[in-house]
Amino acid sequence: MKYVRRCKGAVTIFLVIILVPMLTCSAFFVDVSRISLARGVVASAGDLALNTALTQYDSQLKELYGLFATTQDQESLFRDLEAFYHKSIVSYGVSSDVAGPITNQIMAQLRDLPSDVSDASDILNMKLGDFNAYIPQNGSLTNPDILERQIVEFMKYRTPINTGLRFLSALNSFSSVSKETKLVEQRQSYYKEEEKLNKKLRSAWENLAEYNSLVKSHLVGVANDTFFTDLESRFKDFHVRTIKDLYETRMTAVTPIQLTERTTLIPDAFGGETEGKLWELESRGEKYKTFVDLFPGDYNLIFRPSLVVMQQWIVEMGALYNDDKLTEIKTKLKSLGLPTSSVIDEGLYDIQYVRQLLETSGQPLKEYTDLMTHRYERYQEFAVAMIWADDDALDFYVKYKGKEIHATELAKTIKANYEEDMRLTYDAFQPLAELTTKIRTSGRTDPFTINGEIGKVAEKARVYRDKFKEAVECLKRAEKDLKDVYDSLNGGDLVKRRNEWNKTSQDPDLKLSSLAEQDRADLKDLKTNYDKDQVLELYNRISPLRQRMEQISEQIEQIRYAGKFVGDIKDYETFEKLLADRLGKEFLDKRSQYKQPLQESAESSFNGLFVSPDIDFTWMKNPETGISLYGSYQPVFYVYLFKKHSDPKEADETKRHCTVRSDKDDKAKKLQDRMKNNGEKATDEEKNEKVKEEKDPPKKDGDGQSVKDLPSKPSGDSSSSTAHGTYTSDSNDVAKSTSTGLAGMFSGVAGILKGSSEDLRDGYYVTDYILSMFSFDTIEKEHKDKDLKNPIQTLRCHEINGENNYHYKREVEYILYGGTGSSNVTHAYSSIFAIRFGLNVIYAFTDMDTSMFALQIATPISAATWGIVPVPLIQATIQILLALVQSAIDLGNLARGKAVPVFHKKSSWVVTPAGLMAAAKEEASDLLKGAADEAVNWAADKLGEYLDKGGEEADQFLDENREEIENHISESIDDLISRHANVAIKKMISLIQNALGDPSITDPGKYVSEKLDEWLQSLDEDPSDISYIVKEKTVELLKEKYINSSIDKLREIEQQGMEDLESFTEKMDEYFNEISNAVKNKLHEATDEIKKYKNEMMDKVREAMDEGAEELKTELEQGIDGFFGTEGQSGGEGESKQSSGESTGMSSLLSFRYSDYMRLFLLLGMFTNRTSILLRTADVIQLNVSKVTGNPDYLLRNAGAYLTVEAKVLVKPVLMPLPLFADTFRDPLENTSWYSIDYNATRGY
Repeated sequence: MKYVRRCKGAVTIFLVIILVPMLTCSAFFVDVSRISLARGVVASAGDLALNTALTQYDSQLKELYGLFATTQDQESLFRDLEAFYHKSIVSYGVSSDVAGPITNQIMAQLRDLPSDVSDASDILNMKLGDFNAYIPQNGSLTNPDILERQIVEFMKYRTPINTGLRFLSALNSFSSVSKETKLVEQRQSYYKEEEKLNKKLRSAWENLAEYNSLVKSHLVGVANDTFFTDLESRFKDFHVRTIKDLYETRMTAVTPIQLTERTTLIPDAFGGETEGKLWELESRGEKYKTFVDLFPGDYNLIFRPSLVVMQQWIVEMGALYNDDKLTEIKTKLKSLGLPTSSVIDEGLYDIQYVRQLLETSGQPLKEYTDLMTHRYERYQEFAVAMIWADDDALDFYVKYKGKEIHATELAKTIKANYEEDMRLTYDAFQPLAELTTKIRTSGRTDPFTINGEIGKVAEKARVYRDKFKEAVECLKRAEKDLKDVYDSLNGGDLVKRRNEWNKTSQDPDLKLSSLAEQDRADLKDLKTNYDKDQVLELYNRISPLRQRMEQISEQIEQIRYAGKFVGDIKDYETFEKLLADRLGKEFLDKRSQYKQPLQESAESSFNGLFVSPDIDFTWMKNPETGISLYGSYQPVFYVYLFKKHSDPKEADETKRHCTVRSDKDDKAKKLQDRMKNNGEKATDEEKNEKVKEEKDPPKKDGDGQSVKDLPSKPSGDSSSSTAHGTYTSDSNDVAKSTSTGLAGMFSGVAGILKGSSEDLRDGYYVTDYILSMFSFDTIEKEHKDKDLKNPIQTLRCHEINGENNYHYKREVEYILYGGTGSSNVTHAYSSIFAIRFGLNVIYAFTDMDTSMFALQIATPISAATWGIVPVPLIQATIQILLALVQSAIDLGNLARGKAVPVFHKKSSWVVTPAGLMAAAKEEASDLLKGAADEAVNWAADKLGEYLDKGGEEADQFLDENREEIENHISESIDDLISRHANVAIKKMISLIQNALGDPSITDPGKYVSEKLDEWLQSLDEDPSDISYIVKEKTVELLKEKYINSSIDKLREIEQQGMEDLESFTEKMDEYFNEISNAVKNKLHEATDEIKKYKNEMMDKVREAMDEGAEELKTELEQGIDGFFGTEGQSGGEGESKQSSGESTGMSSLLSFRYSDYMRLFLLLGMFTNRTSILLRTADVIQLNVSKVTGNPDYLLRNAGAYLTVEAKVLVKPVLMPLPLFADTFRDPLENTSWYSIDYNATRGY
């Protein structure tokens, strides 16, 4: 019992032990099931809600452009999403009453609003932890990848690729056009470099001729001139003479006081004259007036002095000439130390003796002289008064020497003392006066003579120095020109330009290009008239000559006196100042008055003042290295320059070496300029006409949208613009700018042709979508030209017009270039112009008519410049001008909605030689535009268009127009044959020019014939190829009939002059047309091989036409372009086949409109600038939808192509959460733990 009592409660414990694990396990499995079910419910509900939400797409966007995206109204989207999610939960068995609160809670979370339901539970016991729905980043139509995918999906179910035969064939031509344009550029570059060399050689001769002139007129005799050897003695003489005779000795030739007594007629007061004596005074070179000079003339009472006046005179003169004054005068005269005789000691040098005498007397002599002249002047005035005074005027007494005497007596005393004064002064100064007079008359103290001598010496020194310098500069310039020429010939610019030209012509892609063949033929025998070794020989003659002349020039500059170049000591004043500054005042003041010491001092002071280097002139007489270039020895190249550039009109052989040949008659050059200016004017007229049309159409109210809201702007891609060409009418730069522009535009063509078929397909679809849905500049004109009656519509059957399209007639251009306003259209036409010019310049350089016409103009123009401007350069300029004008006409036709052949034939090329001659007369515009109206062949316009369409419509077109199409294809084949024949003809012309320009070739006909054979043998072609056969047969005909006659004609062109150029040109045209026609007849009628090739080709074309359009496409692609080459092999899977034959053949069958060029640029843009093209497409879609819907806030970034839902759902555990099969979450507010389920899904169209 005790044991039994102890077992009470055992069952309970047992059950506890058993049930707790069981309940725990049960709860665990229940939770696993609930969580699994909850995951399914959440995922299914979310997926269903997303899929249902995506059905609410933007109907306007879908209707207009066939694109799917969510509605712009986010509130409507969330409202619909709430209903979808509610229905989804109900569909899983949750009651509507319970589902409502759950949905409210989810949507409240979505809107970030407070929920009015705090809890919702059912068997799953779930609650929402977090919920978010949004358009993911890059999930809208502003994502280029999404937009492209939707466009591709839209296009592949609606229309086939519209860019078939015409587009691919043209694209193959475009792939090489930039390289062929580059050939033209490099041909120009080479001949421009040759022109530079010619100009440098002309400049070299001009400088050599100027040098020869300097030598002949100034320098040739310098070796025999004693000027430089005598120069030191000349300056020593100037130096000694200055010290002895000139420096501060001017006053030695001027007497301080010189009195002369002479007899003359003395006037009286009554008009009478009485013979008498008077003293004349000269002091310091100034002559004083005597009383006779002061006498007024005829008697007049007004001259009579009064008593008072005479009293004043008597008193004053008595004071000046009393006895005491005489004694004082005698004393002063003795104190002056004046010489007593004019004969001085033989050992004294008179000038220095007088100079020192005057300096010793100094102030006393000056004072005495001043007093003497004052007394003399007062006495002369007194004497005049005495003549006029009557007795009454002198009737008075004055006090003199202490007693009163009558005025008349005192007047006598005054006169006697005056005479005594004059006599004493005369006696004292006469010996000095005789000495100074002797010095003055000797002229030794006059600087005039030595001034002239110094000036002449200085001038001659300057002339020699300057002429040597000028000669040195002439030689320097000639030396530099020759060095540049040598460097250019010796691996420099000329060689580089040739190598670049040759490298491009050897490009495998241009193997059978007729233009490249022509250039390879020219390059084979390309030569200049300059031998670099001969140029170097002349350079080596001039360079040491210039160095020696420069040395002499510098040595002459170093000849100096007192530190100054002798040529700059232009006068005595300069010389004296230099001497005084160098010797100093102390030395000059102490000059001896004795001859011998004075001479020795003067000579010794010269030492060191004159400096002169030892100048060697003996080398100048050497005939090989001397100063004269025109002596007995003349370098070979000097002789060439002399014959080429000296004036042949100068009969004197020596003088001719100093001349430069003047320009010939410039009529030819004026004609070229006139043609060039009018051609460029015609080009600009087309451009300006286009610019007027490009003005932006007026905007309507409400059209504006913020630029920053456009899809392309925030991405930073808006600045990225599709490569475009340059629209220029400058014939000098157009080839280079076009080559560069085309290289940029078509850099991706190889990638397009060799890229994957899927990428090419998608690019076509996007391109076709853009052209089908949006407007471009000529959309109305092309629609009208095609004579379509229906309005212009998109693929969605909505009209394209100004009401529906924000940038009407500017949209495709904006997508391409991304600029503003009409600038995009300008870029488009510039790019088209570059392509047209590139293709047209190929034609201009391969067509015989244009080449020969250009040659006829270029030859006399080149001759007018004496060959400085090479014939090929002028010829190329004219051919470029032809292409430039034709390109402008093509552009005008495209702007008018017309179709233009991708590659012209003779029948479509309108800028003929006759047209250009009319351009020279300023009659071009009407003629060219009239021809342009008929320029586009009907078959070329329609053939490609119908073949592109395919199917029954194309087959019907072929059946109805069989004859026209056959003729069109036959004409293209004939043009191809002619272009390859022209290569041989141009080779002959090039060889003739070489022969005529080389004096060493004595038999030009034989030379040309042999060189033609060598050229044929050097061709890297199979003799059985049609290309080789054409050239071979052409050469046979030329050798048989036309080589010698062509030589005569080219000589005639050069010598004819420009008197009647138009008539002369017509004759030349007839001759070259004769050659062209003869060649054509031989090739097309008399050559079985060529006829066979052509007939086989035409038979294949006819068979293909019988099979239908598709077969004809294939045959034309493989046959026409492969006619002069072999069909290219596929480069691998996914790569397009390319022909290595004549790429322009197929292009000559086809025509392009403006829209076709837009298609081309768009496809290129899809491979080179894909993101920008697609983003700007999104810009246009956004603007147009905004315009149509009237919603200025419409934004594609709100047009979601994808939607994302993120949710966190919490599931209540039965017992406790275990982090084994789901994340756990603890709610701190309720202090409860939950299982956490995350949901994240993205769905899109």
